[in-house]
Amino acid sequence: VGCSLSDYIKNFTIICKNAPVTGRTLEGYKRHLFPDYNSMNKKQFLDSFKNKKYLDMGSGINHIFKKSLLYQLIKRKYRALGMDLYDFPNAHKNFKTGSVMNTNLNTNTYDIITSQYFLYYWLDEPDKILVALKEMNRILKPGGTIRIYPVYYANYHFNNDPLIRYFEKHFTIRINKPD
Repeated sequence: VGCSLSDYIKNFTIICKNAPVTGRTLEGYKRHLFPDYNSMNKKQFLDSFKNKKYLDMGSGINHIFKKSLLYQLIKRKYRALGMDLYDFPNAHKNFKTGSVMNTNLNTNTYDIITSQYFLYYWLDEPDKILVALKEMNRILKPGGTIRIYPVYYANYHFNNDPLIRYFEKHFTIRINKPD
């Protein structure tokens, strides 16, 4: 689901006022967010989530999009949740409407959190990224991973001192450039 016709008319542009609600494929997630898993086939890749708790932040319709990673994990009855700002008309047990700024999720809950085309893309202000990272770090289990795509390789911290200090204190940064 992309921009509404009213967005096009109001803004006189093809740029949406708000982020469109989208679904992204499992292959795209694997290529962009898990390039270190490239040697795995689809089954092996999905099996690697079996005993993990997974959150797709900014998930759009991935909880109902059959080609998505989140949908495939849900279908296998793995512990997987999508979260987005959008309030979808039909409730779904593997989707929560909410904000990355305050998820209302339990502390130390998720082994893997992904964000594809959300952080650094729709949310690109250093102060807001810092709030988002603090919240994701709060709900991440110790030793868990947060995988974000795209990231600005040369300046993911925007030369913002509080953001730099938070990264240095709480994260080990590893940048995997996808093929």
